[in-house]
Amino acid sequence: LANDVRHDDHVLCRELHERYPQTVLMPCFSSPSEAKSEISRLDFLAGSRMHATIAAFSSGVPVVPLGYSRKFVGLYETLGYPLIGDCSRQTKEDLVALVLSAEGRKESLLAALESGNVLALGRLEAYRDDLTQIIAGLPR
Repeated sequence: LANDVRHDDHVLCRELHERYPQTVLMPCFSSPSEAKSEISRLDFLAGSRMHATIAAFSSGVPVVPLGYSRKFVGLYETLGYPLIGDCSRQTKEDLVALVLSAEGRKESLLAALESGNVLALGRLEAYRDDLTQIIAGLPR
């Protein structure tokens, strides 16, 4: 499947970049850490790949997650993030307007990222504490 253009986002991204040369076309990455490193250098990201949007979110990069599943949309809703596109329910025009609206909301998005990351880290700490207790209670 790796060579199947139906599953290669980069083909479409390249076409969009040719149409909109003011955009940044990311290279094909060799590892997730390389991708996150590049994403962390951006001023803004609109994306429909969950891990790319998570990389932006956790790096403090204003992001418009464009989800196509309940899981994707639900993740950002549970983090209290105010700017989520639902590709399965919203029109193309609504999604474009949502992405364009991010320009004037940078400060509020940065604040939402900060509080969302604090919330996520708190939940991770609680998960670790619970897991530690469970493992400690297992017979040896």
